[in-house]
Amino acid sequence: MMTAQDRTLYFVLLRAFDRMSAALTRNNLSPPKQVPKFLDIAWKVLGEDPPSKVSTSLMEEVFDAHIVDEQDAGSEEILLNMYLYALSDFCMYFESGESGSLEAAKTAILDFYDFLVSQRYLADRKGSQAAVLAEADEDAIKNDPELSAEISAQEADRMRDHLSLFSLRDAETGA
Repeated sequence: MMTAQDRTLYFVLLRAFDRMSAALTRNNLSPPKQVPKFLDIAWKVLGEDPPSKVSTSLMEEVFDAHIVDEQDAGSEEILLNMYLYALSDFCMYFESGESGSLEAAKTAILDFYDFLVSQRYLADRKGSQAAVLAEADEDAIKNDPELSAEISAQEADRMRDHLSLFSLRDAETGA
């Protein structure tokens, strides 16, 4: 049984995966073709009570086929890996039912954006060369509009779903 808190975070994550897919596209990348289908199933499950059992075996194959060794990977490959890591954490929720998997996915999503804006910062300000970041550099990355927008969007999604839960409860109880 999905708790109200899990349901809210699940909703926040689905919205975040939609935004991440758009971020990949803006960077000339795309999720593997099976991912949108899986996310469509996940959206459907969100509306079910009780939620259906979701098989993640196809996604495990996707992860095995598309996650690359980062030792010699470029930033684009690492960015796609990070997307898939977050999705893998999300899939763990279907396997274990543990809230911690949803929290891990949320953290991985923010790591994705941190990496994305860090790479852009290094390219724009440091000429894509290896650099030791000063505190001012780290602050600039932390305050990047894209990272800030994702944090704000997750909070807005959490509030939106939280409010809809109260509306649903009130409708059911006649309050």
